[in-house]
Amino acid sequence: MGNATFLERAETSLHESVGGTTVKILYIANHGQENSNQDEEAITHALNQLGHDVQRLKERNAHHWRLVPDREVVLFHKLDNPSTLQSMRSEGLKTVFWYFDLVDWPKDPSLKRRCDNRKEWMQRAIPHTDLGFCTDGDWINQDQSGKLIRLTQGADNRVMGYGQQPVEDAPAL
Repeated sequence: MGNATFLERAETSLHESVGGTTVKILYIANHGQENSNQDEEAITHALNQLGHDVQRLKERNAHHWRLVPDREVVLFHKLDNPSTLQSMRSEGLKTVFWYFDLVDWPKDPSLKRRCDNRKEWMQRAIPHTDLGFCTDGDWINQDQSGKLIRLTQGADNRVMGYGQQPVEDAPAL
């Protein structure tokens, strides 16, 4: 079986394994960054492959979230606007973050300022979210909110990397 056939079957199986349910997602992030690893584009691509309806909004435009109608879930990475998150939740949207970075590493004093900033962001974000995914398992282990789940990053089936053109699924607002 060729790679393309295998991937097509895997994508179909994944969508069916989650009940074939399409989730309407508003994805707020730093979409379209040049000279970056294109995480946001890879995540958009993966969610679309799973059959979800993803509308992208640049983080700097997060206050315009109401312009993207008919969403069920808001996915973000480092949006730092508790009042916007609170408004979203009060209007029935589920708010979910996925935080890729190490949150705390007390063994290295040179990282104290960075870690303090990340811990403060968590303290501001968690009360206004329904669920948080983190790659930092140690941070999750000490969490008292019950809202955090470990989710590591992966790769999709597109060729990406330095020297490759970014792959756009759709323009971000």
